[in-house]
Amino acid sequence: MKTVGYIRVNSEGQNIARQKKSLKEAGCTDFFIEKISDASMDRPELQRMLEELEEGDIVIIHEISRLSRSTKDLLQSLK
Repeated sequence: MKTVGYIRVNSEGQNIARQKKSLKEAGCTDFFIEKISDASMDRPELQRMLEELEEGDIVIIHEISRLSRSTKDLLQSLK
């Protein structure tokens, strides 16, 4: 069992430090990092994370907006 963190910022210029610090403090040991707009549903790191997860693994995100901008988008990404 592992605890992983998913980090997403909207652009290359944005800093991931705040999210990473928060996730480390929450116990994350592995990170999947995206620098891509939330308007894009093409998120390679999110897909890679979902593919690599095993039963019992825990995923932590800094805030729900980092994963999805709507419930509809969230459900689509988890299919």
